[in-house]
Order: sequence, then structure tokens, then C-alpha cells
Amino acid sequence: MKSCHRTIGDTYPEAGRFRVRRDQHRSLTVSNAHATAWYIFVLFDEDENQITLQRRRPSTVTRLVEERGGWNHAGHAEFEYQHKLPIDTVIDV
Repeated sequence: MKSCHRTIGDTYPEAGRFRVRRDQHRSLTVSNAHATAWYIFVLFDEDENQITLQRRRPSTVTRLVEERGGWNHAGHAEFEYQHKLPIDTVIDV
């Protein structure tokens, strides 16, 4: 499950995005041998007081990451690579 807010930041608001970690993505992809694994993306829109859910297959997320340039260095000690997917690439709005 991945979640984000429609807007992040108070001083300089910008659109939220879903952070997908490569290590987690690999684990989910490997466990998908019977095509039963899914990502669930949850969008919180506090202005509209609404929650939107969208499910995507791991193969779809792989394609989205590849189309947007692949994995990026995360800059975090806990995990090495990530990709931040914009809301409109994941959620049907």
C-alpha cells in the first residue's frame, strides 16, 4: 500500500506523489508468481474531504517507473533507490 496527500507543504505547496521503493517493488514482483499481488494507492484529499483508492499490478508500476526514467537514488540510509510517481500517473482522476 502506498499513500500520499494531494497537496504537500504549507509554505510552498505542491502536488503530492507516491514514493515507490525499489527493494519493496522487487519483493512484491517476486511474490507475484500467481498474479495475485497488487499495489493499492491511497490518495488523501483534505480540501475535498475525500479518499481515493486505485489498485495497480506490479507490472504496471514497473512500466510507469521505466517510462519516467527508472529508479533514482533515494538519499536515505534506510533504502537506496526509489521513484516518486505523480498522482495523475497512478490514480484515474
